[in-house]
Amino acid sequence: MKQTILSLENVTVELLSGGEIRQVLQNISFDVFPGEILGLVGESGSGKSVTAAAIMQLLPGGSKAIAGGKILFKGQDLVNKTPAQMQAIRGNEMAMIFQEPMTSLNPVFTIGTQFVDIIRTHKAVTKHEAIQQALNMLKAVHIPDSERIFQSYPYELSGGMRQRVMIAMAQSCSPSLLIADEPTTALDVTIQAQILRLLRTTVQNSQSSVIFISHDLGVISQLCQRVAVMYAGEIVECGRVETILQDPKHPYTKALLHSIPDFSTKGRTLTSIPGTVPDVRAIVNGCRFHPRCAERQEVCSKQKPASITLPENHRINCWQASKERY
Repeated sequence: MKQTILSLENVTVELLSGGEIRQVLQNISFDVFPGEILGLVGESGSGKSVTAAAIMQLLPGGSKAIAGGKILFKGQDLVNKTPAQMQAIRGNEMAMIFQEPMTSLNPVFTIGTQFVDIIRTHKAVTKHEAIQQALNMLKAVHIPDSERIFQSYPYELSGGMRQRVMIAMAQSCSPSLLIADEPTTALDVTIQAQILRLLRTTVQNSQSSVIFISHDLGVISQLCQRVAVMYAGEIVECGRVETILQDPKHPYTKALLHSIPDFSTKGRTLTSIPGTVPDVRAIVNGCRFHPRCAERQEVCSKQKPASITLPENHRINCWQASKERY
């Protein structure tokens, strides 16, 4: 068995919604291995960002929002950590790059002030040493004129430049785990490609592990070794990127792939998945995808599918996949 850097074991999250406690994640389980980039993919509202917030203990109520399961980071259960202990881990041993860096960077402080604050919070270094390290990290992410950027405010930078700054900050303490929550969504295609190359190079040089959250299967195919597909707060399929993209087993994964525009086939009708992801307040019996599934059976609306494991640790939660296997 390969040693994991992070393991989620049947993690269930409950949050207050509409005055009632609602279950927004159900029995989430996956592993992240050292030096690996794991993709987390699914439609908006599937629970990707909530999963990231649960790992980082950034949910309202902290660990109290986790109603069940374990989040094992380097063998330690983060659910049992105090806020002070998590403060020492966040930004140091694991860090996060958010989707919109403008809301993550403080607009009233310069990049340099925020950078130095992060480094000195986790490392016993002088202010001069922290400044030098910050400048080196800005250069490492290919930011030209790093001294000027260091003295700039976030609003003075472009979206791509702010995202580079966030990557540099996240890597400043050499974390073992980096969570990137759709870091290229608001960027144009050229800058998006640059950020992806930068992330890949950064991971290779630092040997960090990454959870890369996206709704874009094209990006996932370029960057990740394995992928977990989420739907309505559950992991429905997980395995190697090549296996899942070439031979998906879950109807939801198949539908996602079929909905990608194919410009090489002239006249092909663009397909879509009927309906929408169910609201967290909705009660759906059986498989949560069955109301939208083209392959649904009678059992799908009555019982939750059990998880089955195929060769190469390819896991699927689906009655149809179980039937085909046996």
